[in-house]
Amino acid sequence: MDIRKRGFRSVPPKGQEYTTKRELAERRSYPQCPPKPPKVNKRTSQRSLFQEKGFARPVFFSQPVNLSRLYCPDKQQPYFDQIFAKNAVIGEGSFGVVFKVKSREDDHVYAVKQLKSSHNLQYGNAEVQNYEKVGEHSNCVKFIMAWEEFKIIHIQMEYCNLSLAQYATVAQNIMEAQLWEILYDMLKALDYLHSKNLIHLDVKPGNIMMSKGFYKLADFGLLVDLNKHNGRKISTISDGDAKYLACEVLDGIYTYSCDIFGLGISLLELATNIELPEFGPLWHQIRKQYLPSAFYEGVTRSFSVTIEKMMSTVHWERPQAAKLLKNPHLKKIQKQDLKQPRNNYCQGLSEETFSFEKCSHFDNNNIVETPRRPLYEVRNSLSHGSEKVRDLCIDESNSSSDSCRTLEERNSPGLGSNRRGLSRVKLAF
Repeated sequence: MDIRKRGFRSVPPKGQEYTTKRELAERRSYPQCPPKPPKVNKRTSQRSLFQEKGFARPVFFSQPVNLSRLYCPDKQQPYFDQIFAKNAVIGEGSFGVVFKVKSREDDHVYAVKQLKSSHNLQYGNAEVQNYEKVGEHSNCVKFIMAWEEFKIIHIQMEYCNLSLAQYATVAQNIMEAQLWEILYDMLKALDYLHSKNLIHLDVKPGNIMMSKGFYKLADFGLLVDLNKHNGRKISTISDGDAKYLACEVLDGIYTYSCDIFGLGISLLELATNIELPEFGPLWHQIRKQYLPSAFYEGVTRSFSVTIEKMMSTVHWERPQAAKLLKNPHLKKIQKQDLKQPRNNYCQGLSEETFSFEKCSHFDNNNIVETPRRPLYEVRNSLSHGSEKVRDLCIDESNSSSDSCRTLEERNSPGLGSNRRGLSRVKLAF
């Protein structure tokens, strides 16, 4: 007989406990890394680089694209600098650097990913091909074009405000109403990908972008095309982030349920603000559905049951995206989107605020570093936004371990007695 009750298996094994990100931030006793030595830049004339590696060329595999009409190959200036004004570095990973730029051709703001030279052209071309396979969808970051210059691939994309991982550092307690909206948008994106026999394989808060109240899936570098493999063994560059990895991937099993698990554990992280383990006993326990008790305390039963199903230990028991979209709560969100605009939770925030300890901007092709804004200033800046966003902010002078603000119940239709969020949600920084 199944004696499991809600939260029955939520207690981790003896000697193991989950740590919240806030607790990690408050710890001061951890060892400090030695200072990073400054980079030594080799001064090579741009003229010699052009002669050695050639001019810029568009990269495409299906639909032909052209370079900007403003590009002049005879200039000693790279295509990047001729066409775009660089505003800031908004992201950096093992594969490349992402810049926020403004086009000199149409005055629109874009994001440009510059792959690191350590990764060969084969990987860069594969990522461009993945973007072309994905195509256009309202919940996927839009691909504009790509070009190669100096044997480095550049990918121009739609610009979004910031990622959920960055947003969660400020709004450390996210309302259930917002969690349902994230779930709805990401399920639409995954349903679209899975209908094309594509697996994202790297669903996580860092790859979910916020844009005007909606959420978009980004970074298709690890995309798996099941049409291409036809039952053959799948080989990937990486299995994705270990924190969000489904167990079966370790055995080489790649299915749509990998993405469902990644989305489920991402929402678990956002709902509890815990630091997900990358390995060890807790990594295995959370995949056996020993979920943190804080998760059950902070959300309704309907939401927790949905996440449990998405994180099922047996991968074929996880519901598909199309089935999950039939959830009554998600159906109500679909109807509400037709009647009223969504809350723009990230209004007044941008990726430059969170990306690095130092944010970089470009002045006459020289990188100028400015100190990152203190976190309390970031929180206070939220209060100068719309009334809808202001409730997420707590003034630093009034916050402590024993003081927090309470959000009053919003008179918004939908989700039955739970409306579009919890009746009382505590937020503390």
